[in-house]
Amino acid sequence: MLTVTLQPDLERQLAVEAERSHQTVDGLINAWLKEQLWREWHRQIEEESVRYQQMHPQLYEQYAGKCIAMKDGVVLDVDDDLIRLHDRIRAKYGDVAILMTPVTENPVWEFQIISVKFVDNIYESQIQL
Repeated sequence: MLTVTLQPDLERQLAVEAERSHQTVDGLINAWLKEQLWREWHRQIEEESVRYQQMHPQLYEQYAGKCIAMKDGVVLDVDDDLIRLHDRIRAKYGDVAILMTPVTENPVWEFQIISVKFVDNIYESQIQL
């Protein structure tokens, strides 16, 4: 378990916010940290997606039709199957932000929503790639 020492003013502010939101301070901090880590993970994937697009001509030439795992502009692994690649990458690197994508002719996938309906309080969409 990790112990973090908070500055007194921050501790007071957290106590006030926890009470306002009907949470414990621990619950509040954990929720905020989880959200921040999720945002950071997605920011890193976005950065890697930009690198992928910039490198796409070379990647397509070398890996057309394959799936790649890429971090910091470096291809870490390649496979014909995205699920096998995913399983191998997660086993080796854990839940680190690594872009895993098929290398297709177009570096950006386009989605077109062709219909939306509301069923049991949930929107269902038909998506066409």
